[in-house]
Amino acid sequence: EGVLEQSLTFVAANESVTGARAKPRSRDERVLLDAYQVYSRRIYRILHLLRHLQTLGMRSTQEYRGWCANRGLGDELLKSPQQRRRELALVGAQAAQQGGAWFRAVARRIYAGEHSETDLRAEYLKRIAQAFGKGLAGGARRAYLDLLLLAEERANLFGLQPAIPRLGPLRSNVFVEALAQLARNYRCWLRPLAGWEPDVRDPRQQFNALARHLLAQYPVPIFMDSAWCRGRKALAQRHQAWFIHLGRGRNIRMAGGLPLKLSKRMAHEFLQAPDHYAVDEALRWGQVMGQGGDGELVEALLGTPLGRSFDNEEFWGTVVHFIAANPMLEPSYAAGV
Repeated sequence: EGVLEQSLTFVAANESVTGARAKPRSRDERVLLDAYQVYSRRIYRILHLLRHLQTLGMRSTQEYRGWCANRGLGDELLKSPQQRRRELALVGAQAAQQGGAWFRAVARRIYAGEHSETDLRAEYLKRIAQAFGKGLAGGARRAYLDLLLLAEERANLFGLQPAIPRLGPLRSNVFVEALAQLARNYRCWLRPLAGWEPDVRDPRQQFNALARHLLAQYPVPIFMDSAWCRGRKALAQRHQAWFIHLGRGRNIRMAGGLPLKLSKRMAHEFLQAPDHYAVDEALRWGQVMGQGGDGELVEALLGTPLGRSFDNEEFWGTVVHFIAANPMLEPSYAAGV
């Protein structure tokens, strides 16, 4: 579709340029050009129709005609932009009217493995179905369903924009995926899910509050939310365990799987890391700030491989210590690490 549209645009543009330079056209050439222009306009309208059907979730023109007829709309296919906008508004109003009952029915079919392709017209529903298919079983599977039903009723967690901007466009970095990770840890939940009532509208703050309602007795830094948005790999599981560890009021120094040794001061600084950081970045923050460094130095180091990896930390830790202990060095020096 996109290639065809680009080709038509190129031909039309080329035609206008050459036409400006060419001699007056013969009658046959004008007839041919007129026919081409009519054909081009029709092709563009067909492209708009295809986009419209995709937006409506229709699989064929027959389905679309039937949908229009049932609602007293014109059954012609090549409609004006105003007509298409009215139809989209009607779909939005119907979805809002169906509301939670429709979503609950679809979510339960996905949970039971009885959903159809028609149920998965929206991308967030496809993500939910995929999350159920990634090894969720038993209590975790039921916990995920319960989280989804509660999120539909009380929260705003079905958007597909990056949940944690710092992590970028990872597929796991959306809240419907993060809810699945919370479900996998259902045995660690401290409070009933039904007892959670959000008092904010922002999705990030809602998820922040939900995770702490379920898993924390004590404050957990906001940057720890990134633990739930990195999928099910070993690193993500380790960060999730640290979230639960901190939520029980335990010292990060005692957490399992730390890639570096933290002093008391480093552990304290770790907890003060900026909210927008990811967990590994917060560890570097604690390490640098705990040895007398500053935020500018941390940012410089995060722009190097040390911001993404703790490989060979026994050696690189001494380098970080040297740079942090020598404040006369320019932070740009760290960029060469």
